[in-house]
This record gives sequence, C-alpha cells and structure tokens, in this order.
Amino acid sequence: MREQGPVISICFPTYNRFQVFRKNFEAAVKQVEELEGKNRVEIVVSVNPSGDGREEMSHYALQMAKLHQICVLINEHNIGANPNIIKALLAASGKYVWVIGDDDLILPGVIERVLNVLHEYPDTAWIFLNEALLAGPAEEETAKMAFVRRYHGRGGYFAAGKRKIIRMHKKIDGGILFSTSNIYLRSSVEKVLKHYPKDNMCNQLTFAFESAAHGGAYIITDPCILAGGEITWKKQRDQVTYQFYNEALLLTAGWGYSYREMKALVRYRMCHASLFLWFGMFLLICKGDPLGRQSYGNMLKLLPVTTIFITIASPILAVYLFLRSGYRRWKRGREIRRYPSEEGAVPEIVMHCERNSS
Repeated sequence: MREQGPVISICFPTYNRFQVFRKNFEAAVKQVEELEGKNRVEIVVSVNPSGDGREEMSHYALQMAKLHQICVLINEHNIGANPNIIKALLAASGKYVWVIGDDDLILPGVIERVLNVLHEYPDTAWIFLNEALLAGPAEEETAKMAFVRRYHGRGGYFAAGKRKIIRMHKKIDGGILFSTSNIYLRSSVEKVLKHYPKDNMCNQLTFAFESAAHGGAYIITDPCILAGGEITWKKQRDQVTYQFYNEALLLTAGWGYSYREMKALVRYRMCHASLFLWFGMFLLICKGDPLGRQSYGNMLKLLPVTTIFITIASPILAVYLFLRSGYRRWKRGREIRRYPSEEGAVPEIVMHCERNSS
C-alpha cells in the first residue's frame, strides 16, 4: 500500500522577479507554517535563471529549502515559462496541485480554507478561487484592487464538476485558464501531459477540465488572490486565445466530455470574441489609431463566419451581450468605489516568516 503523502502541492514557478516572488512566496510559507498539520502541504519551487540576480535568487531558494523543507529545482538555463511550470508539477507528490504565479499574492487564511474544503468534500476534483486584480504594479505595497471580484456567480460545492465547469466557462473562460485560480488533481495533470505535451499555456485549461470530470467542484467567490496582472504569454496572445485555447478545448473530448459539448463551447466563445472584437476595432479606428487593424491581425481570418452568424442569426444575442457587459462594468465600478471606504486597500500582510532558531 502506497504511503500517504501531502494533500496538496503548491508549486511556485519563477523567473526574473525576485523581489515580487520573495514577498508573495514568504506570505504563502507563513500560512503553511501556521497550520496545525503543515505536513499536509508540500511546496515546490522551480527557478528559471535570469541574467540579473540569478545567484541571489538561487541562494535564497536554497536557504528557504533548508529552513522549511521545501523542494527547490534550479534549471541550468531558461527553459521557458510553460516547461518550468510542468517541471514543478511533475516534481509534486500531493493528491492536488496548485500552481501559483510568482507575482500573485495568496491572501491570509486561504490555504487553510482550501484544506478545509478538501476535508469536508473529499469528492472535490477541482477548486476555483476568485481573484482581484491590482490597479498598480504588484511590487507596490500601496497597490489597490481594481476589481473587488472577478467572478460574479454562485459559489460552494457542486456535485457534478463536469457540468459546473462547462457552465462557468461561458462566464469566465480566462479565469479557468489562469493557473493561480485553479487547483487540480495531480493524476489529471499527469494524464494530460501524456496526451498534450505542447509548449503553450493552455495546458492549464485542460488540467481543469480533466480534473472536473472526475468528481465535484468547489467555487470560492470571495477574493482569495491578488493577481499581478502580467501575462507571460502576451507576445503570443492572439495565437493562444484563438488557436491553442480552442485546440485544448476540443482535446478534452473523450476525457468525460463529448465532442459536441466542446465544439459548442468553441462556437460560443468565438461568437463573443468576434462581437467585442468589432467593437474594439471600431473604437480604435474612431480614435485614429493606424495600428488598430494590425493589433487584431490573427483574428481577422476568423471574423467573416462569426460576424455573419452574429449579425444575421443572432441580433438579440448581440444586444444582450452589450447590455450585460455594460451592467457588469457598472456593478464593478460601484464595488470599487465602495470597497476602500469599508475595508481599506490591500490587507496588510507580514511578508517575512518567523524563522526557527534551530
């Protein structure tokens, strides 16, 4: 019989952001050290070396490994963002895995809350944690929340994880792609990597869908994460959004999902994308931006079919989406104005761990 290991492995892939990583990493370590059974949590750090501060980062990681029994992986050269994430995941031994971006801050008490969820609902296969976006750079302690909540929906436990993730995807597809907001089964990660080893950030999407097909889902609607806001694949934004993303969705057909279900999700998100793309292009042209068309170059090939569908077959859908988007912006703006007066800016967090004298 296999010896029982940690319940969850928290993976920190990092590159070239030592100060931001150190603050957020130590905040997470402090939460783990305060747990009654801290052996339930494993921490894995995978470091992609960078030119500036390489020795400082490596030395710090190794020191933390000695103090807190943390698994540290230091690559000899920069292997890329996604391979670095995968390396950390493959080194994990917990039943669940949680990839945390080095510029994302886990708010106090969240790790303990996740463990309580997994204890109370052992059938949970996928957890989604709501996030708040920062209005300023992550390294600034004075940075305030830009959105109090990103996901506006019902939370709690859902026995049918597969059904929940499909419905939720229509409201917040980017959130399911965002690794820090998602906790998966490690067995699902290993399965996906055997069938989908491509080097792109949409691996995170397939991890979530594959996990949700094996049990229940738990959605935490309170803000649990302060997201740094920097996208590691922003140079490939169009390719990831309109090619790899759809490819990853269709790949999940056969992993507890039907091809028909996944194809419907692809059509749904492409209709949304083309509608708001046309609005965006129109505004850029009105502003006299000569690069407006070029910034959407990869999407232009996909516009004719989706545009015809929207303008001819679904005029009601177009009006509905426009009104819904305006309502959400108004609602978020209302929360932003109200939030500082009630709770202040970002909660003060002790960033430095209390280190044992031993």
